[in-house]
Amino acid sequence: MITLNIEYRIKAGEEMRFRELIAELAKASANDKGCLRYQYYLHPEDPCRIALWEEWENQESLSLHGQQAHFTRIVPQMQAISESVKRRFQYE
Repeated sequence: MITLNIEYRIKAGEEMRFRELIAELAKASANDKGCLRYQYYLHPEDPCRIALWEEWENQESLSLHGQQAHFTRIVPQMQAISESVKRRFQYE
């Protein structure tokens, strides 16, 4: 299993747009083959911070996810309105 935690810092004024994008991405990605978990969390005090928790069966599933139309369309939009993105991987 592969766990991926991503923390986004969103540009001020782009919070609502980012939330729309990540909600759309999470809904579509949850149906990708090998997806065990795809859930995002809003920071309780800072609206410019959102965390994403992903769990995948294996590397093949994660790689296929990155090739899906919803991923290649939405993620660049999310990155464009983010100040920073921190990724942490854990392999089990």
